[in-house]
Amino acid sequence: MKKTILLLVIASLATLHSAYAQTLHLWKGGVVLNGISLNEVDSVRFVSSPERIIQFWQDGVLYSKSINELDSISFHNTAPQLIVDNEEQNPEVDPEEKTPEVVPEEQNPETTPDDNENKLTELGATFVMVDLGLPSGLMWASWNLGATNATESGYYYAWGATDTSEVYDWIEYKYANDSYYNLTKYCTISDYGSNGFVDTRTKLLPEDDVAHVLLGGNWRMPTYAEIQELRSQDNCKWVWTTIDGVNGYKVIGPNGNYIFLPAAGWRSDDSLLDQGSDGRYWSSTLEEDGPYHAQYLGFYPSGLRIDSGYSRYYGLSIRPVCTAE
Repeated sequence: MKKTILLLVIASLATLHSAYAQTLHLWKGGVVLNGISLNEVDSVRFVSSPERIIQFWQDGVLYSKSINELDSISFHNTAPQLIVDNEEQNPEVDPEEKTPEVVPEEQNPETTPDDNENKLTELGATFVMVDLGLPSGLMWASWNLGATNATESGYYYAWGATDTSEVYDWIEYKYANDSYYNLTKYCTISDYGSNGFVDTRTKLLPEDDVAHVLLGGNWRMPTYAEIQELRSQDNCKWVWTTIDGVNGYKVIGPNGNYIFLPAAGWRSDDSLLDQGSDGRYWSSTLEEDGPYHAQYLGFYPSGLRIDSGYSRYYGLSIRPVCTAE
């Protein structure tokens, strides 16, 4: 049976204000094939072929979608609201809502196909780049990897794993021989390496970055420095809130745009823990002084976690980021 996915293009949103034209760009192998204005057409349909990624700007937001394994995709010049919340993109923050204290403080690689295939169709998500107005210009995805909207938890991954797991522990972890002092990849201290192994790698390679493996293009996991940029009170306002019954943080950028980070919890062994009260999101950065840990973004209702390292085998959420070109 042929698969047809209908993607709705936002024609107008009272919450977004931009003079960007609505243009559909078809990409193949990282090269723009053509651009089609959506201002005067009702829909655009085309047939997929290997390695194509669809991207188009709408009201200053870049939509990106791999179409591998699809038979067709349609775009219509109408759509529901982007973020699953009825508040404006430039919200007035209730002074009683808590803004947590924040601790101060190799791009665009080629995608290498692997045995797990391109899973974006399975994930069922059209990832949207949200411009928060950050100093770096980095765009953050509108929802978690594996989710289909902003409030879903999505999938959980061990650090450096490109597949989910039924059990999260050192025995099942991809880059260790059954324990934290037998690491086989990403190790800066010989005491923790298998038979004294050290490779001094401190950042995930593209083939171990699940966001890049599944989404391709410029999509990837954020570095810890980029997470710190998002955490900084000089850049973003963090507001604990509930959207459609899901707890999490609304992260409002300097330009008033925002993303919602659900408190998706985390996985250890075969259990899901603290969903609804705790959020933990991997960065692509190793903790050099304790390479059995990787750095992450963690939060709970009263604030952001001050600890930066977490055991690499735990299953955490992934929020992709992308650089605009």
